[in-house]
Amino acid sequence: MKNTYLLLLVTILCTTSLFAQEETNDKTSTTENFNEIKINGLYLVLGVFYVTYERTINEESAFGLNVFLPFVDDVNDDVNYYISPYYRFYWL
Repeated sequence: MKNTYLLLLVTILCTTSLFAQEETNDKTSTTENFNEIKINGLYLVLGVFYVTYERTINEESAFGLNVFLPFVDDVNDDVNYYISPYYRFYWL
């Protein structure tokens, strides 16, 4: 009996995920500008604040900024700070 319920539950979950991927939202298009902020959690554990900001300009390009700020003295001896702007061009 438990196997029947488990099979029914798995079947329902699989079919709902298949239907969810077929839906399209006309409000969201790939030509919109998107902002993305990433914080690297592993570097926080090691004593460094590393954050990345990226903004898409259009479907083919984006620009961003990386910031590296150590707050532990062991890492601070090697690098005081690091700021790096970048530009990306997407081929496909």
